[in-house]
Amino acid sequence: MAYYPPCHLREQEIGQPYGELLKGIPGMTLEVISGAFYCCGLAGVMGFKREDHEISVQLGSPLMKKIREVNADRIVTDCLSCRLQFNQLLPYDVVHPIQILRESYAGLPRSKETRG
Repeated sequence: MAYYPPCHLREQEIGQPYGELLKGIPGMTLEVISGAFYCCGLAGVMGFKREDHEISVQLGSPLMKKIREVNADRIVTDCLSCRLQFNQLLPYDVVHPIQILRESYAGLPRSKETRG
């Protein structure tokens, strides 16, 4: 899985609490994609305005390229706005970390019910 901790967590300097929890799940491979130049591009309301759509896509393109390179089965992110952008621009299943934790603790197989 590819885990993307959103920009606002980085800027608030609270770390990556979900990333740490997810790394503790036995048998799961997790690649954390983080860095100052990785942003989904939604940028608050900018991504919701028709006139800013192309700029939003351009801003998010380095992150989308990186996620494609990782080629994970799923993308995990804490941010619902990032999730919208990933669903729009990438072909991968996108979920919240809580969904992964639920599946792990319950021993559930990945199912439609738990997909994002």
